[in-house]
Amino acid sequence: MYRHVIYYQRLLWPLTKLGMIFDVYQKAMAFFRRIINLKETKPLINDGNTFWKNLKKVLV
Repeated sequence: MYRHVIYYQRLLWPLTKLGMIFDVYQKAMAFFRRIINLKETKPLINDGNTFWKNLKKVLV
């Protein structure tokens, strides 16, 4: 009886591992899409070089 369990585990392990690899692949693709969307998002506030202009006003 115990041998049958071991045989089933050996038979099913490659399918289990393939499922785990597919799961990691899907998570990586979702992460990649989020990063690409974040990179392509235009900022709501475009302040340009105001920091340097304000710094010059403070220092002068």
